[in-house]
Amino acid sequence: MIVLPESANISSIREEGTERLASKGMTYYHTTMPKAKVAVTLDSSTLERLDRLVEEARFANRSQAIEIAVEEKLERLERRRLAEECAKLEPASEKALAELGWEADGAAWPEY
Repeated sequence: MIVLPESANISSIREEGTERLASKGMTYYHTTMPKAKVAVTLDSSTLERLDRLVEEARFANRSQAIEIAVEEKLERLERRRLAEECAKLEPASEKALAELGWEADGAAWPEY
């Protein structure tokens, strides 16, 4: 994420297909990917918290705040799934498999 100080001029930075415009200490994201509109229902306290973040210039608008929150949650769920799959592995079995590979490849390694 690129955030410029308030004294900086507006600049345009292209990185991995994303144009990021930064001005007045805020970060703006503009993706080149097509987007779809969706309706979201939030309870009043959540909406107040969201609006407070927009007012504090943490996000440009509600849509950006919600989009970033959803993206971050999806990333966390994906990492969690990987961790859950790793937890299913049996350390002793994995070590035995690794040592089998070492025995086969061990002769190819130089002595130190």
